[in-house]
Amino acid sequence: MARPPRLRDLARAARAVRRRGRTRPATGPRPTATLVALRRGPSGDLRLDITVDTVTAGGRAIGELRLRDGLDLVPFALARADRTDRGALLVGHLDPQTLEQLPEGTYDVSVTLLAPGAGRRLARVAVATDAPLATLPLVEPYATAHGNLSLRRRRGRVLDPGAVGQVAAVTDARSADPALAAALPDLAARLRTALGATDVGYHLPTPSTARFDHLVPGLGVSIDVSVGDGAWQVTARPRERTSARFLRNTLVGAARMVRQEGTEVHHVTAAGGAVPVATPAADALLADRLLALVDRFRSFLDAGPRPEEHGFVPAQWWDAKPNFGDVLGPLLVQELTGRPAINVRSFPSEDPGLFTVGSIAAHLDRPGARIWGSGLIGTLSTAKAQHLADRRPRSIHAVRGERTRAALRDELGWEVPEVYGDPALLLPRFYTPRPSSRTAGRIALVPHYMHLDLLPDLPDEVAVVDVRQGPEEVVDQIVGARACVSSSLHGLVLAQAYGVPWTWLRVGEKTLHGDTFKFEDFFTTLDRDAVPFLDVSAEELASTSWSAVAGGSRVPASRFDAERLLAAFPEV
Repeated sequence: MARPPRLRDLARAARAVRRRGRTRPATGPRPTATLVALRRGPSGDLRLDITVDTVTAGGRAIGELRLRDGLDLVPFALARADRTDRGALLVGHLDPQTLEQLPEGTYDVSVTLLAPGAGRRLARVAVATDAPLATLPLVEPYATAHGNLSLRRRRGRVLDPGAVGQVAAVTDARSADPALAAALPDLAARLRTALGATDVGYHLPTPSTARFDHLVPGLGVSIDVSVGDGAWQVTARPRERTSARFLRNTLVGAARMVRQEGTEVHHVTAAGGAVPVATPAADALLADRLLALVDRFRSFLDAGPRPEEHGFVPAQWWDAKPNFGDVLGPLLVQELTGRPAINVRSFPSEDPGLFTVGSIAAHLDRPGARIWGSGLIGTLSTAKAQHLADRRPRSIHAVRGERTRAALRDELGWEVPEVYGDPALLLPRFYTPRPSSRTAGRIALVPHYMHLDLLPDLPDEVAVVDVRQGPEEVVDQIVGARACVSSSLHGLVLAQAYGVPWTWLRVGEKTLHGDTFKFEDFFTTLDRDAVPFLDVSAEELASTSWSAVAGGSRVPASRFDAERLLAAFPEV
């Protein structure tokens, strides 16, 4: 594996000492190394503060990352900084270039003490109980079951191509919108001062937009500042798949996500209110908006294994693909607690999290979770039941429907209260929609993302609602329509919640995982006999009379007790 040039001497020295160590064993007691802090530096690096109980006079130390179950060994320099009550303090840096070159996998962290004539002493680095553990989007430090430090390197680019060194400068500033050109120097100066950066380079993708690519080093996110309708607009967009997932997790309730030309774009000012251009305080307000966004990103990255101590609610939701229904859970958690939810699927957490909206009750990956309103996606196979038996939740407060309760109770023997309801039914209490003009007087067709490629050319009376957008955008479009036809479960749930007549659509050739189970589970909380149902093939979609379907749509009578579901929400 290629290493940065400045590490070659360390690697050569470490190999030489190992060879000598086979014939010249170290003498004396085994050293103890302890991580007292791991922090993220301003350039996207990781700084490790490590104490060792003994360092021989004239000796030196080398840090090592060893790939678990592999042969890769990556050394890094350790400099002696000071003496503490725990021993000698050594400081090491893992720069973005080194982290970029690490293959995917788990690395154990050790310290090798080198002493003239005494061989080497190797110590695994333990993690102090009070040590802060910062993370990067693709590099996750954690304490093992034995209390030692390891790093998990996930697949993806730590660095953006071309991000090394000076960031892009302004291109053709003469073409910029006058208001933007006038504001940029002051805005850049405020950002440099607040972030302690020598440069916050930006470029102009359009005359009315300035793009900042590196306000958070190592994070593949672009933040755009643009002028439109007399106000400043701030949006965040990912530059690759990993950062897209990061934004979907960190901007729940803080931005409206829409799709523009296949890209997920998060409108931050839509959530925080417009910043007028022609006001004396506009520059300061705009800088504050950008800095608040950077602080939000950093707070997630720095939350560590106990995010609840940093003001987060550990929760779990499916985030592998953009899908409005999966985001409804963390959105409701934030509304109910006043604290943002952090997804323990994507960020380290000792707490297994709170499971809420979605067919995720069988996604338990460790014991001790809590369930409030989740459902199963299908019947439990023998293998799945055995898997879940070892991952019993700490408590179940409510489930989506009677089918989920019966499966968890009868097949696993778990205690499940008779408290039912998809928590998304509560959304009208917290979100007042702005009915979309796009769907006004039309039929909102809400296909599951698996059905998007099956849609034929549709008449003008049908407006397709893309489920790969944020929940606010989807709700606004459903509420603006005269009827909703959906093969997405949460298209039906939200239509029911907001009183929009709906019809359940099933496309025969491409059935969803679990087929009808999750729908029938939800239907146990309403009048099942009143559910309108359209079961067609993909070919029949082209000849469907959508007006007739809309005419038969309805809002079935509810058997859902909202107050009981709310009362069952756990203390978190």
